[in-house]
Amino acid sequence: AKTAGGQGMTEDTVTMCGAGEVGLADLHRAMLAAFADYAVPMQLSFAQFEDLLAQRSFAPDLSCVALLPAGVAAFWLIGRRANEAYLICSGTLPAHRRKGLAEALGQRSETLLDKAGIKALRLEVITTNTGAVAAYRKMGFATVRTLQCYSLPAVQGDGASMPLVEEQDWRDVPAPCAGFMDWQPTWQNAVDALAGLRASPLCLVCRDGRDPVAYAVMDVASGTVFQLAVRADRRRSGLAQALLSGLSTRAGAGTLRFLNVDAGDPAFDAFLMRNGAVKTVQQFEMVKRLSR
Repeated sequence: AKTAGGQGMTEDTVTMCGAGEVGLADLHRAMLAAFADYAVPMQLSFAQFEDLLAQRSFAPDLSCVALLPAGVAAFWLIGRRANEAYLICSGTLPAHRRKGLAEALGQRSETLLDKAGIKALRLEVITTNTGAVAAYRKMGFATVRTLQCYSLPAVQGDGASMPLVEEQDWRDVPAPCAGFMDWQPTWQNAVDALAGLRASPLCLVCRDGRDPVAYAVMDVASGTVFQLAVRADRRRSGLAQALLSGLSTRAGAGTLRFLNVDAGDPAFDAFLMRNGAVKTVQQFEMVKRLSR
């Protein structure tokens, strides 16, 4: 699809195309420009951008870009897992906002998703970004839960009195620990997201004999904690505290980050706040059910 401000190609001509027709370097530059004035600026290195796409299961064939002769004007990048999709990020460069590009890209991508048999499209949006929230609702997205993000300073343990924490390959954790969580992690923290990481995450486990009773998974370089859970019958026994302390001593950044914690879990919120957590941003998780 094209729109033009005159005869032939002009500086106002917009071409809609698949993201696979645009190089990752161009997408990266567009993301830096689009998010430079965002509520939480995303100024990722190219390597971090590649990790972001891999972790979120980037599907170029379902993603769309608005191109001008001068380069990318807007983008709508989609991840896919089975019959569900996720809006990894969408953005419009400041000079091209309020021209309907985001909505046009969303409609184009939704057509592709429908043809691919996708049942639902998920996204997260910062709650204070009222313009984006309103736009997504207009497009048919509904809020399914509120998510809280936290930053934690280093947590000190009690030495010998703490339960024993062991390092383990994270791939051995999902099956025996599947029922530990009271709520499902978001797209970027799920098991499939961990599988997409180029560097294997750190996994810490507490055991009762040979059986795991608590675990945590973290990206060491950034200190981002993807998952932390304790079996229901072993909670309030210091296991989560031991894991938090173990993560702190191993985090390269010195600070832990918990992103997209279900805000409907007051016990987990209280645990993090007791350990000095600072609440950063809140997000809405939104879903649009597609026709197929």
